[in-house]
Parts: sequence; structure tokens; C-alpha cells
Amino acid sequence: MIGALYNGLAGLTSEQKALNNESNNIANVNTIGYKSTRISFGDMIYQNGTGKGAHTIEAVKQYSQGTIKRTGNSYDFAIEGDGFFTVEDELNSVFYTRAGNFQRGVDGYLKTSKDMNVLGIATSVSGDKITSEFNRFIGGTIVENDNEVKTINSYITDLSSNTSAEDLSKLDKLISDYSSALLEYSTTQTSASKDNVDNIYNEIKQLVENNGGKVASNISTITKAKDGTINQTPLQVDLTNLNISDDSLGELDFDNGIVYMKQGRAKYAIGQLTPVVFRSNAGLDPKGDNIYMKTSQSGEPQYIASRSVVVNKNLELSTEDLSEGLVNMVVFQKAFEANSKSISTSDQFLQTAIQMKK
Repeated sequence: MIGALYNGLAGLTSEQKALNNESNNIANVNTIGYKSTRISFGDMIYQNGTGKGAHTIEAVKQYSQGTIKRTGNSYDFAIEGDGFFTVEDELNSVFYTRAGNFQRGVDGYLKTSKDMNVLGIATSVSGDKITSEFNRFIGGTIVENDNEVKTINSYITDLSSNTSAEDLSKLDKLISDYSSALLEYSTTQTSASKDNVDNIYNEIKQLVENNGGKVASNISTITKAKDGTINQTPLQVDLTNLNISDDSLGELDFDNGIVYMKQGRAKYAIGQLTPVVFRSNAGLDPKGDNIYMKTSQSGEPQYIASRSVVVNKNLELSTEDLSEGLVNMVVFQKAFEANSKSISTSDQFLQTAIQMKK
């Protein structure tokens, strides 16, 4: 009878842990990127063929795919498939998250809702800074292949008021040729097409400068991540901080893993989002605020392009099923009551035995 009391106590403890776990799941039913936790039970040690109750084995995160919901917000991202975004706090500690509700920080970096830097492959900027005096867009393109993404955007300033009609007409023709040459270069990516772009640009430059104007061309290049261990850095989205434009603001755009910033007709490549995967997601250590840390059980983060697809203007919802969670709560509550009843029943038997001895 004493053993029955302890069996009931072990059951109460286990069911209480299960209730706590399920209530936490239900509380996070609206948490972006939340992965529900399943708790498992096991029987305890046996003595003379009789068990000594139950205990909880462990609470395990269920890394199933959550529902993807469209938000329309340019700074919202969701991962379809395996993988985690890499983020970094102010102490340079690295964490991992499925929550892609990002924002632009006051320092211009892409941030999580908890002001952590979002990491990825940063852009390399060359050429000229586009200032406000360059008020006429003359051409731009995106050149993409398996190794890199490059954006080219060119502008000119106003010409002097006494520019001849002949030069103005010649400039319009050169600008048209330049746009066609950029399109050919982005399609063929041959050295000949690149030389054609440069030659026409130099002609435009000479004509514009001869008429009191200026020409500027900005090139932003992202070297694409390759499968394996990658080096990620904070992603800057402020065009002034990137030395691209003196106008820091723009409209964020996203295509095939590449983050762009648009200003008028110009489109600048500013970074690549690179979700990483682990040998065992179950080995990750949850730290709250939708972030995890790697452990020896999880293994090191690896970038494997085929395992993850990043979707813009969408968020991944919690994997907790509210209906299932409420049913589980009822089941655990009834099991708690049953274990409580076993304790009271065992106590009654014990009281009867004591009375019989008297």
C-alpha cells in the first residue's frame, strides 16, 4: 500500500509536468516560428515484477513545417523546409531562429524583433556613390550566375543649358544603346558583351562631361554562398551606410535568396539570406525569444541550398495545434485526477489496515 502511494505520487508529478508543457504550447499558439514541444512518459524501475510508477523522459521540440501565412510586409521572411536564420546579439553571441519577422534597425542593419542582427552574405560595393545631383537614370541590370549576383545602375546629372540639340539627340541614342547592351550582357555574360557595355558607357561619359554634366555608375556584387560551412556577417540595408546612395531609404525586394533595395528604377543587390541546417535539430538548445543555440548534439551549422527556401512577405506560424493542445490538456488533467484518486484510495486501504491492527 505504501508503494501504491508513491506510484500515485510519481504519476501526479509526471502529469503535472505534462500539463505545464502543454499549457506552454497553447500559450505560444500565436508565436511566430514556434515549434511545439512533445513530452514523453516512461515506466519506472520494477521490483519483484511490480512497477514503481511513471516519469517524464524528456520534452522534445517538434521541428515540423509550420503554416506559411502571407503578410505583405517586405521585411517578413519564412523558411520552407529545414533550416534556421542566423542572428547575433550585441555581445556577438550567435543564435538561430525560425522567426523571420525582421525590421530595419536604427543603425541600418537588418534586425530581429529583439534587435539582434540578421546574418547573411553581405554585398561588395564598387564604383560611384549615387548622390542627389544624379537625377537621370540611364540604365541598370542584374547579372546573375551560379557564383555571383551583380547589379549595375548608372545615372547622369543635368547638362548645361546650352547643350546642342544634336548632342541631346546623340545622348538619347547612346542611352538607348546602353540599355540594350546591359540587357545583352545580363543574358549572355560574355566578355564581348561586357566590353560593349563599357564602351557605350565611356561614350556617354565623354558626351555628358563635354556638356557640363557628370556620370556615375554603381556596381554591387554578392558572391553566392556554397554548400558547407559559410562565413556570415550582419546585413546592412541602409544604402548610405553601404556607400551606394546618399538617400538611405528604399523599397526592400527579394528574389531567389537575394535581398535587393529599390530606388526608383534602380535596383541594388545588398545581401543574401542563407539559412543553415544541423545534423540534429533536436540537439539545439532553446533559449526563449524564438532563438536556439547550437550544441555538440546538434552539430555545426551548414548551408545546404537544396534544404531550404526563403519566402518573402510571409511568416511561418506556430506548429501548435490549438484543438489538439486542448484535448491533451483534458487527457493530462483526467490522468492527474486518476493518480490523485489512486493516492486517496491507497490511503483509505492504509487507514483500514491500521484500524484492523488496533
